[in-house]
Amino acid sequence: MSAHRAASWKSAQVRAIVLVAAFAAQAPFASSAHAEVDIKFPSGAPAAMLHFPDGWTVAAKLDGVDATIGEGALHLAIRYVVGVDRESAIRGANQAPSRAGLAINGSSRRSSSLWFERRDAIRVAEDALSAKGAQEILIVIVPMAGRGRFVTFALWGAGDALETVGNDMQMIAQSLRAVP
Repeated sequence: MSAHRAASWKSAQVRAIVLVAAFAAQAPFASSAHAEVDIKFPSGAPAAMLHFPDGWTVAAKLDGVDATIGEGALHLAIRYVVGVDRESAIRGANQAPSRAGLAINGSSRRSSSLWFERRDAIRVAEDALSAKGAQEILIVIVPMAGRGRFVTFALWGAGDALETVGNDMQMIAQSLRAVP
């Protein structure tokens, strides 16, 4: 592995650890622009809940939540998926970045398992290109109660956007709760 790729992977691992550390904990339905908001998802039959701090623009989707910050510099797509295996969950998590115009370099995938709070989560980092240039996609797959149930987080942005929201990501992740 080249020194640049190793440094990039190490940087992705650090960001993934921050992100996953927050996601490992076990949230009324709303949409908000730049204000604190709690949101349940998916909208049809809520199964999980999250809290977003000030500054995020949050939109509920049929299958999850889309959020942006920094005038759209950073995107977060969160989905609740049922009846899939982990590999399918990863492919599903890549759908939002792909629909946003990112060309994902599948051969750049770097993944690892992470045991956190009695959950065996998966973190994946992938390189992508968009009209804004090179971007990195960070995906975290968190199993929820019940076989084949996952919450997927896909985070992407240009430049150092991923570096700027560590505290927010930790807060969002720590707010993840199952809806009884």
